[in-house]
Amino acid sequence: GHYTSLVAIFTFYGLIISEFQPSETCGPFRGYGSFTGFFETMTESLGPVQGVTRTVLQSAIATVIIIIIFSLALYYCRCVVGSKSIRVRLLMERIKSQEKDRSFLLKELARLREIVESRSM
Repeated sequence: GHYTSLVAIFTFYGLIISEFQPSETCGPFRGYGSFTGFFETMTESLGPVQGVTRTVLQSAIATVIIIIIFSLALYYCRCVVGSKSIRVRLLMERIKSQEKDRSFLLKELARLREIVESRSM
């Protein structure tokens, strides 16, 4: 359901972003022909492992693995936020319950005082 849609959307965004031409005058990718140019420059500086690194990074399986890891990180963050909102809701219910208990006990204490005062007279 949601996970499949998320992967499809990120794949679509990745394809769109990879087709954009970066600005020539500003931004972190200036001077590069594409957004992937930065990473190509980095892999060229690796020396003898350049070919292997480039092949691995440009392979479809690496792209899928990166998308899955990113999706799992987002899913984890969403679960953490969801659990914290549930915790807040439960704490609010507990506070309301404690307030009701407190008001009940105060009423009972006042009633008992009246009974004790009426018997002592």
